[in-house]
Amino acid sequence: MARPLPVNLLMAGTGAVLLVSGISGEPIGKVLQGEFGDVKGTKQAALENAERGQAQSAQMLSSSTFAPSPASLSTGGGSTSILSAAKSQLGTPYKWGGEQERNGFDCSGLTQWSYEQAGIHIPRTAQEQFNVMRHSAIPGPGCLAFFGGSRVSVSHVGIVVAPGVMIDATHTGAFVEYSHFTPLIGSMWGSDRLIGYGCP
Repeated sequence: MARPLPVNLLMAGTGAVLLVSGISGEPIGKVLQGEFGDVKGTKQAALENAERGQAQSAQMLSSSTFAPSPASLSTGGGSTSILSAAKSQLGTPYKWGGEQERNGFDCSGLTQWSYEQAGIHIPRTAQEQFNVMRHSAIPGPGCLAFFGGSRVSVSHVGIVVAPGVMIDATHTGAFVEYSHFTPLIGSMWGSDRLIGYGCP
């Protein structure tokens, strides 16, 4: 399989545009499965786009702080409720085994609590949540991003806000916060990989 590819899915209103650095004319299914040849790096592609008059796309591709407000995204009622709940807990301390508002959350405690606020019941652990969710190659806001060593060793989960941006609780000493990740399934995130996405 070819090396991982930087992918950005930009959402505005009810539309979505997939920006894939260095690839043109490839079917989306092949791109998402990693079945493509060598490609140019994200920054080089962004600069080339800027030269073609696509400065806005280039700026978003090269940004490392892109974390739009959930209110700016096109979502359904359930997704809006999930994101609003998660956002209300930003700054809450990480607590192993935590699942209570303002008292502390671990990663799957936060996702379970946020889904409960939208009336959606999911299991407690990241692995159990991965096992029961409807899997999707292209997640929308409010879907879950799962990380770990494999599909049977999922160890972390976060709530997708936008492509490559999630709200999560990572480790002792941290807080519920926005985190960035490469949104292509199989990409590294620290010592883990992005295993997949699950949607309500």
